[in-house]
Amino acid sequence: GRDAGVLGEARGVKEAADVQFKAGLHEIAAEGYSEAVLLLEAEEYEAERMLCFLNRAACRLQIRDFKAVIADCSEVLFVDEDNVKALVRRGMAFEGLERFEKAAEDMRNAMALEFAAGGLSALGTKARDCLERCKRAVPAIRAVPMPTRARKAPGTARVAPSPPPAASSSPVAVSPPAAVAAPVEGAKVEV
Repeated sequence: GRDAGVLGEARGVKEAADVQFKAGLHEIAAEGYSEAVLLLEAEEYEAERMLCFLNRAACRLQIRDFKAVIADCSEVLFVDEDNVKALVRRGMAFEGLERFEKAAEDMRNAMALEFAAGGLSALGTKARDCLERCKRAVPAIRAVPMPTRARKAPGTARVAPSPPPAASSSPVAVSPPAAVAAPVEGAKVEV
C-alpha cells in the first residue's frame, strides 16, 4: 500500500539522483537526494535515508559545500558511528574548512575501522592521504596516537548503534596498534 508506494517513489528519486551524480550534475543530484530524505522520514526507512545522506554528502563535497557535508555525515554517524564513508567524507570536509585536527580525528577513526576489518580499502587510502596532509598542515597532529577500534559485525551497526561490550577493551587493544603503525609509516615514504 502506502508504504510500498513511498519507498518505491523514494527509490526512483534516489536512482535519478544517482544518474545525475554520475553525469557530474552534483547540485541537481543533491536536490534529488534531499527529496528522497524527506520521503524516507519514517523510522523503518532509516537505512535507505542514511544512504541518501551519504550520497548527498558526496554531492556536496564535489561542490565544496563543506558545512553541509559535515551535517549530512554527522547525521549518519549519529545512527552508525562506525560508518567509514561518513567519517572519510566528513573528515575531507573538515580539511576543506582547514579544521585539520577534526579532519585528522575522523581519518584516524576511519583507518582504525579499516584495519580492524583487515586492511585499507580505497576509502581507507583516502583517509590515510588526508591524515598525512593534515599532519603537514599542523605538525602537532603527528603526536596524536591512532585509536584502536573493533568493527561491528556487518549489518548490526546500520539500524541502531549499540554500546561496545565492557569486556571488549582488553582483547581489542592488544594487536591493532602494531598493524596500524606500519602502513602509516609507509605512507610517509610514498608521499
